[in-house]
Amino acid sequence: MTTACRFASFEDWAALQRFYAEVYRDGHPLRNAEFWRWQYGNAEYGQAAIVLDGERIVGHLGAALSGGFSWIINCYLFEAYRGQGWLGKLYALTATLAPNAATNINRAGMDMYRKLGFTRYADLQRYTAVRPGIDPAQAVGEARISRSGQPSGHHYWQQPGILGTTLGDGTTAVVQAERGGLRLVHIADPARALDECWQAGARWADFITSWSDPLCRDLDARHGWELGDRIPWRLDPIVPGSRSELTVTSETPLPARLIIDRTFSDHGRVGSLPASPA
Repeated sequence: MTTACRFASFEDWAALQRFYAEVYRDGHPLRNAEFWRWQYGNAEYGQAAIVLDGERIVGHLGAALSGGFSWIINCYLFEAYRGQGWLGKLYALTATLAPNAATNINRAGMDMYRKLGFTRYADLQRYTAVRPGIDPAQAVGEARISRSGQPSGHHYWQQPGILGTTLGDGTTAVVQAERGGLRLVHIADPARALDECWQAGARWADFITSWSDPLCRDLDARHGWELGDRIPWRLDPIVPGSRSELTVTSETPLPARLIIDRTFSDHGRVGSLPASPA
């Protein structure tokens, strides 16, 4: 059989399903056809590069397009095909869309980007806040969170299954009522956003952005926001209790004024897992 590397289309869905079933656990969004179409079905927003051995997919590298970069996600190559140059071919293919970059969260990925000669930047800033009167250790738990206006106007909010809200100050957030939190996407008024979260019924909130974001000065000065992981980034990790950081790397220099938010890469996929695979 002939091994080849190319971009996938939805015509490959049957083979993609088999690949994802081997790589990802039940409930992963890429095992849902509708989600795949959102993530990779429109070349304006992203594509999936694949390695095929005959008709079997043996390698995969996703590219989410945002901010002028190809943000690397969903990277996996079966062990029997490693060390043969296929990973480099996948990265070369996604680089034809835009320069490669990544917001990585694990040691293996960081080692790989170091070998590829990527530049490491500062970790993304992650702010967390817990509603006054609630013990941070007990903050993650089901809560009744009111919603007002599903956000729109951005590809991010077209994710299948995502549940969003627009707070009174115009701040947008992903609602995770089963975990009691609001994961803020864009903050409109830093002086009001947290009060709006608590009025909506949230037990906790979090927000991520670049270290260079001028908004950080406001959040650093607001009582209630703290940097760190009082609330775990991963609320349902495969390895119980595991933690993660979002470290930014890229193969070409990032613009000084580029602000990376929750809509970049796939670190903003919180709350959008479909109820069941399709």
